[in-house]
Amino acid sequence: MQIKKIFLFLVLVLSLNGICFGATYYMATDGSDTTGDGSSGNEWLTLQHSMALMSGGDTLIIRDGVYT
Repeated sequence: MQIKKIFLFLVLVLSLNGICFGATYYMATDGSDTTGDGSSGNEWLTLQHSMALMSGGDTLIIRDGVYT
């Protein structure tokens, strides 16, 4: 019975892992896909580049502007 409780605890901890560690990235019209790291103040430029570098659970904040 003790092993079953430990197993259930490990499953719970591992399932919460992705939720707890999602990153937040930024995209802006004056950002850069070559030098930007996606942080606030060093945003990415394009949605395609942003999506290629993101993982499940991450958040992308798209700043105001006209994107083409």
